[in-house]
Amino acid sequence: MTKVVAVLTLLFVAHTARADDVPIASASRSETEATLLAVGGSLVGPALIVTALEEGNDYRGPLHQEFWPMMVAGSITTIFGPSLGNFYAGKVLSAGLGVRLAATAVLGIGASVLAGETFSVNTIGIGFVGLIGGATVIALGDVLDIREAPRAAADFNRRHLSIAPMVARTAAGSQTGIQIVGSF
Repeated sequence: MTKVVAVLTLLFVAHTARADDVPIASASRSETEATLLAVGGSLVGPALIVTALEEGNDYRGPLHQEFWPMMVAGSITTIFGPSLGNFYAGKVLSAGLGVRLAATAVLGIGASVLAGETFSVNTIGIGFVGLIGGATVIALGDVLDIREAPRAAADFNRRHLSIAPMVARTAAGSQTGIQIVGSF
């Protein structure tokens, strides 16, 4: 599992970090790139958490020292990672991010109830409902951001870039072409 997480993370980072994909003077945003960022951000966080739980929790394992850093990085990436597509498209706040932040509070309440010292059927039930409900709603927030990312990129392009036909009068006569207008 550790190798799979490492490969997924490297592929995700390598794909998004290529400088040759970013046009220098263009303000356009790719809908596909926005979607890939949202999907990749949705997968990397939970993969880090699962790897930490499987590999880092063993005191004799090679990742024992990395348990908490991987848990923290995975948790932060789980909350903010799916919004990478929206961030790329210039949209800072998304519905999915809001849903995930609220679900994190529910999940935290469920975890704290389970970690409490008094155990009864009611507290265990409330704790598990909080954990399962919070995780389910976090996944719903992921889906919202994945669906919203290409629309955010299209909206960005509509606001920042327009292509229109043009006719220019020159000494040789009229010439037609395409005019690109945008803000950079």
